[in-house]
Amino acid sequence: MGSLSRQEPVGLLLGAAVRGLKRLVTARAGALGFTARQYWVLVAILETDAPSLGALAARLRIDEPTASRVIATLVRRRLVRVEPVPADRRRTRLCPTTKAEALRPTLVALAGEIRGSVVDGLGPARQEVLRAGLRHVISNMERALATTPGRPRRARPEAEDEA
Repeated sequence: MGSLSRQEPVGLLLGAAVRGLKRLVTARAGALGFTARQYWVLVAILETDAPSLGALAARLRIDEPTASRVIATLVRRRLVRVEPVPADRRRTRLCPTTKAEALRPTLVALAGEIRGSVVDGLGPARQEVLRAGLRHVISNMERALATTPGRPRRARPEAEDEA
């Protein structure tokens, strides 16, 4: 009988962590009427100073078309408005509406709880090591995908959750 390695593969652990995080965010944000992605996009807008679509997508590590679709939904729900940048009317920025501002305390507090759950029991030094390791894995995956024949240079991100 073959023996399985005692060390779990890193990819398996990452997948399990992402699935667990997605379940948590889906349950908590869903109770507020948001998908996980809508929730994190709105929180990012609330936590930043009127970002552009590109800056928002970069912050959340999602592609711009995906961010644009989520923004369109949030605009329809009257939670986000798209405004021209005063200094350059060709550019736009994403601003929370009064309706979104009313939800700010609840949404930001929940984000803190979820982020805290992710790193519970990890001190600041271990959190930094984890961040560095995850950034390295992300870079490895982007490089591997870029050299995969027949694949787009940048794939649509699969993970829907921040934290």
